[in-house]
Amino acid sequence: MSQFPSFQKVSVLATSSALSPNLKSEVEGYLSSHELKISYLLNPYKGYGNDEHLFAAHSADERLRAMEGFLTLNETGLFLAARGGAGAYDLLSPQLLSRMEVALKGKPGKILCGYSDFTLLLSVFESLESLTLIHGPALLGFRAELPLEVRDQNLQSLLDVLRGGTLLVPDSEIEAVFPDRGNVEGEVFGGNLSVLCSLLGTPYFPKISKKRILLLEDVGEAPHKIHRHLSHLRAASVFSNVSGVLLGSFYGCHHPEKKPPSTLDVIKRFFETEAIPVFRTESIGHGPINRSIPLYRKVQLSEEGLHLDSPLRL
Repeated sequence: MSQFPSFQKVSVLATSSALSPNLKSEVEGYLSSHELKISYLLNPYKGYGNDEHLFAAHSADERLRAMEGFLTLNETGLFLAARGGAGAYDLLSPQLLSRMEVALKGKPGKILCGYSDFTLLLSVFESLESLTLIHGPALLGFRAELPLEVRDQNLQSLLDVLRGGTLLVPDSEIEAVFPDRGNVEGEVFGGNLSVLCSLLGTPYFPKISKKRILLLEDVGEAPHKIHRHLSHLRAASVFSNVSGVLLGSFYGCHHPEKKPPSTLDVIKRFFETEAIPVFRTESIGHGPINRSIPLYRKVQLSEEGLHLDSPLRL
């Protein structure tokens, strides 16, 4: 069983862009209906629609101080990014990790969950062993625009993982792009393709290893840009140094006039020459369903689904 406690509170911070104030009652009402109270580390609705901090809701210092405050809590806390967007790059500095390490020292472990621009922090915080890092829904994923059954599925996926569940993606939601290449095991890392490519050549790109499976997803990028990003990773020898690839949703990644090739065409053609297992699912990333995937934990990936080797433990 999982060592994680039951959660009645979710701490939220806009690590990147602000949320529309129109969503406040929607997300609070939904989580409240599941007996989860939101604790805002900073007001994520502040700054929506203005450029005081360029793309971000708050100054970098405000966001860093809020994160430090969360990490110093004397309890195992659950943290959700408010949304993706842009602005997380403002948080990068040579002192970032040391500040978080000091905040965590002697404190219970914490769980951080998000995706999109939050991929940056999911990558940078890899070395902080007392953090459980999850690629999964942000607060925005519980807005009323999404059907209730979708919101329920996204929340249930996260809670199942925290309660000790090991099934991350069922067989009905996953397929092998090249069935003859077999199955793969290893630690999942990665996230948003555009964000990961922007980290190449910096000290913040996650470690690549033959014991790791690279997760990639994106939103709103034209197929030729997806191809460019994949080629960038190939030129940096990323694909030749991982055990496999898990492709999530490439939501809205099509030509403005729906001209070929499609993103799926690009993916199949691109990975023909990579001798590694490649799987795809629409249930991770910017699509309606965004299942929770613990990073840096060993998994088994096959057409029978994506499974954790063992329940999460702090």
